[in-house]
Amino acid sequence: MKKVKCLSLAITCWIIMTSCSTYVQTYTVGKGPQKNEIIRKKNHYILYGAVPIKTASPTKMADGSPDYEVIHKVSFWDTLLANFALGLYNPTTTIVVK
Repeated sequence: MKKVKCLSLAITCWIIMTSCSTYVQTYTVGKGPQKNEIIRKKNHYILYGAVPIKTASPTKMADGSPDYEVIHKVSFWDTLLANFALGLYNPTTTIVVK
């Protein structure tokens, strides 16, 4: 019973810590989104984010549109996955709203 309580406490602390480490960075290009079309892509990094494996290009995601908004974020799920992988794999998400 004591092991179950200890494990429950550890999992609860882990979830609380990952929920506090999310961030969002937003910037607007041109007049901002006009059509409300959303494109999402994952960025893949290893070794605590130091080595990029595959990153999304917001310019390519906008597909030539002069007006769009870029949102780069580390979501709760990205952080949870990074913690589960012990920092060896760190995903982020890039969202372009046209």
